Amino acid sequence: METSKTTTLTRHHFFIGVIVLLSCIILFSIDKDTHSFSDLLKPGNLVALVIYFTPTALLSFFLFELLAKKYDTGKSLTLSLVAGIPLGFTLIICAFLLRGF
Repeated sequence: METSKTTTLTRHHFFIGVIVLLSCIILFSIDKDTHSFSDLLKPGNLVALVIYFTPTALLSFFLFELLAKKYDTGKSLTLSLVAGIPLGFTLIICAFLLRGF
């Protein structure tokens, strides 16, 4: 019983990670300096990917765990992605603006 719950949680966390990564790639692809996929693989963009991905994924994981206690898995997964991705991006951009980058 314990292993099936761990496997399910791991699968959901993997799904959240993939969706957040795709969201970061979409965010970078709408940048005016990005003309091809190889532009996304430049060192500066990879550093930015880590900076955007890590807090956004952690926030989405936290929201999923928090909402999973109250709602079923599908609803908590959807809500954690719908709330976590925009909130994570917004917090990172605000941190950059406050820091003066």
